[in-house]
This record gives sequence, C-alpha cells and structure tokens, in this order.
Amino acid sequence: MSPLPYRREKSTADEVEGLLAKVGTNRRAGGGGTLLTEPVIVVRGMHRDPLELLDQNGRKLGSANPRPLVDWSYEPSYELCETDGRCVLMVRKLSRSFRGRLKGTWAYELFDPGDPRTITVSCAERWRKKQDTYRIEREGFDPWPSSATVREGPHQIGLLRSGAGRCLCSIQDEPGHILGRVLLARQQFLDRFALVVEVENRTPDQLHKVAVAASVIADREMLASGGGGAAGA
Repeated sequence: MSPLPYRREKSTADEVEGLLAKVGTNRRAGGGGTLLTEPVIVVRGMHRDPLELLDQNGRKLGSANPRPLVDWSYEPSYELCETDGRCVLMVRKLSRSFRGRLKGTWAYELFDPGDPRTITVSCAERWRKKQDTYRIEREGFDPWPSSATVREGPHQIGLLRSGAGRCLCSIQDEPGHILGRVLLARQQFLDRFALVVEVENRTPDQLHKVAVAASVIADREMLASGGGGAAGA
C-alpha cells in the first residue's frame, strides 16, 4: 500500500494570496507598513473575537482587540493595535435606546490617541445583513440599500454604503467618490471569517481610519452571526 501523499500546510503568505485572488484584489504599491497607511489589509479571525490584521504579503500589521464595557454610555469597544502593542485607533460603539435596538440602528466613535478629532459613523436605519445580499443577488434587485454617515465633529465627510456580491460596504467621500471597500473573502462555520480592506492611495487620513475601522464594524453589524459558509471556504 502506497503512503498517503504529504499535504503541505499553507503559509500565511499563500493564504493571503488566495484570499486576495478570491475577491479580485490586486497587490498595490505605496504602503507605509502600518495599519493606517497600508492600501490593502486582510482581516481574519472569529466573530467578535480578537482579529488578526495582515498586509497584502501576509506580514502581521497588528490586531483588533475587544475591550470590556467601561461606561454604560458605550458597548464593548475595540482597540486596533500595531505589532508592538501600541493602540493607533479606538473603535467604540455607542449604546442604543430600546427603540434603536428594535430598528437595528447603530453608531460608532473612532478615536486616534494622537489626534484630538473624533469621527462618528452612524446608521439611522437597519443595515442590510449579508444573508439579505444573497437574496438580493438571486432576485436581481436591491429593495433597501443601506448607508451610514461619517462625520468629523458636526461636518459630514463621507459615507459607508452597502455593496453587492462580496462587497460588504464601500467607503465614500462627501462628493461620492469610492475610496475604499470592505470585501468578504471567507465565511465558515464556527463564525470564522476573513475580510479584505482596500483603500485608495489618495484617501484622506480620516477616511483611511474609517476604512480600517469598518472591518470591526462589518464583523458586528454586516455579517450574519452563527457561521454558515455561504460565501465559500
């Protein structure tokens, strides 16, 4: 009897290459090697657990780590940290009223420890879940496109807008130009998933932060919990 063939385990770089190919993302030049400067970030992990953040070559950039509730005005937050443990972006979800919970609305505040400006991302109506997208693709039309407003202080600087297919959302500036996308590369049983975040090189710093934070928001608001694998392993 011949021995079973040896199956080489994929390296992180090989896995990342496969995820990028699955969503049609090409490698891009111009990255600065940090969470807030890379044009392509791969996010992988378990639903609502710490998430691993990688660059387009499979090199670890950092992680998104959930933090416990510290104030009843907020729900549990996430810290996006570089590999040295330094927090570069805090993503905090504002607590909702009972009516807001029924409507499915949500709002997040983004804080950069080195920047006093606060960014707010808020959705006033129920965001379309991923399982809705599959039905939309089957029926051929979108009855309820979703969007979330991005504000810096009182000023609107952009939008998150729901996408089709593997695109969970796009990041747009105020004139409506698409500057980034969050793409679903993998969703498996036990809530394991992988996302690809694309950001254009011309994206302003504040919207680049929104694009990176959108991976955490996508995990909590745009993906259906409970696993599934409908998007492919």
